[in-house]
Amino acid sequence: MLSEIELFFAKREFLSRRGEVYDLIYSNLEEQGSRQISTLRELFARWEQRESKRGSSIALVYKSIIYRLNRGGSFSQAISLFIPIEEALIIEAGDASGTLLEALSSAKKQFSSDKEINGIVAAAMAEPMMTLLSILATSFFCGSFLWPQLLAVIKERFWPWWCLPLIHFEIAVVQYWQISSIAVILILAYYWTIPRWTGYARQCVDHLPPWSLYRDRQAIACIGILAGLLSSGMELSAALERVASKSTPWMSWQLRKIKSRMLSSGENTLRAFDSGLFSREFVDLIEDASRNRSFDLTLQYLGSEALPRVVQKVKTLAKTMAALMAIFFGLVFLYQMSVQQLGMNEAARNFSNSQT
Repeated sequence: MLSEIELFFAKREFLSRRGEVYDLIYSNLEEQGSRQISTLRELFARWEQRESKRGSSIALVYKSIIYRLNRGGSFSQAISLFIPIEEALIIEAGDASGTLLEALSSAKKQFSSDKEINGIVAAAMAEPMMTLLSILATSFFCGSFLWPQLLAVIKERFWPWWCLPLIHFEIAVVQYWQISSIAVILILAYYWTIPRWTGYARQCVDHLPPWSLYRDRQAIACIGILAGLLSSGMELSAALERVASKSTPWMSWQLRKIKSRMLSSGENTLRAFDSGLFSREFVDLIEDASRNRSFDLTLQYLGSEALPRVVQKVKTLAKTMAALMAIFFGLVFLYQMSVQQLGMNEAARNFSNSQT
């Protein structure tokens, strides 16, 4: 049990440092040329010894990679357990085609975009659900302990009209707890279905936040992976199928739609990519970049040179959505505080006046 916990933290540490690992491997392989496997084995052995002396848990990851290399595994097989699937696919293709240096460079770009955008997008997608949970929690508390006692003494007729909607709502949250439970179930279903829900209804919902944020985030990851696979010599159709086979149900559905549209649209590959995975702005960017490039080179260009611009657009959208949800929750909180302070004082005065 203890070793499993140590390995968990070792994986977490390796994930956070993998960009540095890619850079170091790249520089060593660039110097050593054809001595790839021996160089990698020596490199990880040196790192394992150094981290073991320091008592760092990441040494367990290096030791595991060395073990797999010693058993005849490729570098991509050895490292795949400790990196995201997107980067593993890129490195696997480069390892198989003899273009590991290019694959490492693509994996580093993928890591950089992930590092820049994942936290912001995840927070923006969680914001609506956390806001709803906060409102339900405060409403349940007030509806259970605050309003029943107050209304037993100060009847509704003494309260200002603008306070009553909140009071009635918070009491209803407690009285009709089944509806509140359904809301919690819907929140859990929201998280479960994001990478799994497919079909026409999902196609429509993907145009609305927060689902649109998930779509745009996955589109960025898809372009990065395809760019890495294409630069490793893989054909576009094979790259799409390869990524689809390793992806979530939602992403597999999107990629197979693209592949199907490629077959039906013949030479018009751009039209095939306008299938719902990419936003209208992203499709326009692909079209502009493809005017003086082949489509394969266009995807490679977007996965390297143009990717920062796309990432910035998604970051801006995520920040805007997070700000709007914060404003909404702030207004709800102010309303609750106004009812509990100003409304309660006015109700108390009205009640006192009625007693004289």
